[in-house]
Amino acid sequence: MLEETVRSLGLAGRVHLPGFKSNLWGYMKSASCYVLASRYEGLPLALLEGMAAGCPVVSFDCDYGPSEILTHMENGVLVRPGDIDVMGAGIAVVLEDRSLARRMGQAGARRAMDFDSPLIARQYGALFEQMLASPESRS
Repeated sequence: MLEETVRSLGLAGRVHLPGFKSNLWGYMKSASCYVLASRYEGLPLALLEGMAAGCPVVSFDCDYGPSEILTHMENGVLVRPGDIDVMGAGIAVVLEDRSLARRMGQAGARRAMDFDSPLIARQYGALFEQMLASPESRS
């Protein structure tokens, strides 16, 4: 159905549907834009992966997640949930202004490192140690 839609819209040379791939890193590194169109998110790992790859991102601003990660127009584009016209405009800005896209991709890659597994593990470890050392946690 998706392939037919691509053909019917005359996008066959511009939209590629490669099917399942076990390693998406190369795709994300070479993508012009990563779009997160989820209506609901917690911690959107795929968004962080796109950012870590240096890919400029455009994301719906779900109740949780994207706005806690992204700063609008600094390391990504945040769009009011469900506003597909503004989403399209955000994608167009990223695709047309390659200098902005490059800056957002670089800033996004730096921000994604705040969510690096070893860093998060150390922060959890410190929190657990703090809780165990606290007199309130013993009662």
